[in-house]
Amino acid sequence: EAVPGAPDAFDADVPRALLDAVGRVRVIGPTARRLVPSADVDQERAQLVIDACTHELRHGASVIELRSRPIVRRLLYALAGRAGRPVSKAALAVAAWEREYNPLVHDNTLKSNVGHLRRLVAACGISVSSDELGYRLTLPDDAWFIEAV
Repeated sequence: EAVPGAPDAFDADVPRALLDAVGRVRVIGPTARRLVPSADVDQERAQLVIDACTHELRHGASVIELRSRPIVRRLLYALAGRAGRPVSKAALAVAAWEREYNPLVHDNTLKSNVGHLRRLVAACGISVSSDELGYRLTLPDDAWFIEAV
């Protein structure tokens, strides 16, 4: 179970044998961060699922396809992996473009793509805010993030 202020277990290296044992999927649930196969997520009852394996955002009965939106998708995954905590512009530039952050190159495109992301996820109860530390994704309490690792 996650403990406020404690180091995030997923920030450290996870032994390869453990990853192989669970099918290389990390699921971040509403109350704790844990390493489990995606099959353990009760996706029928979950109101919001961000699935990086299928590149879908499922909200209730609706499905938003993320496969055709690579930059927005990468930004969403980077933010969802640290939901509730700020993610720096530098980290987002690496996640989206696999490049070192350069404000002259990335600021406008980052702002534009975050705007696209905000519009895409607004109906799902997800919000993206920004401050001097970077961008922060806020998920509803019953949200799940399934990340392929």
